[in-house]
Amino acid sequence: MAGSVYTGELKRRRGQAYGTGSSACPSPSGCPVRKARDLEQKQAIQGRVDSYFYIVQKMMNIRERARPSTRIYARIENSDHLSTEEIGMREKQIEQKLVRAVKNIGGIAPKFVSPGFDGMPDRIVLLPGGHIGFVEVKAPGEKPRPLQLARHGLLRRLGFKVYVLDDEQQIGGILDEIRTA
Repeated sequence: MAGSVYTGELKRRRGQAYGTGSSACPSPSGCPVRKARDLEQKQAIQGRVDSYFYIVQKMMNIRERARPSTRIYARIENSDHLSTEEIGMREKQIEQKLVRAVKNIGGIAPKFVSPGFDGMPDRIVLLPGGHIGFVEVKAPGEKPRPLQLARHGLLRRLGFKVYVLDDEQQIGGILDEIRTA
């Protein structure tokens, strides 16, 4: 079935490219330009299929050595390189615990999204009494990227408290520090 659709697409393209007038190839089956184009299209399709299987194989290999709660994201940077990123649910869990702890003491911790200004911290913590702090949540052992560190420095120069949270045990200390600032 798929083969007939593919052949039909090629036939339509042949008609569009060459028409039916005197400029068309004299023999549709023997036209060297058509043969070359057909070969290019088949190679392009085969390349996409090979890339797909490469991605699946690479992700399966990562999956075998990852923790059960790990999510894997893949991005094709170019035809020869696949970038994969393992993002554990641990970061999300730490972030959820931070939000719950802030709510428990009467504050809010909305997700801080800044379109066009990358590298800003994940959460802005707003506590009763006008206390504010920014929190970058990371998976255990991870460090902020250089751009994130630059944004943290900018916020600190403006007089704001900025924290990097990579362990749920740090939540209480961070909130106490924001409250007393």
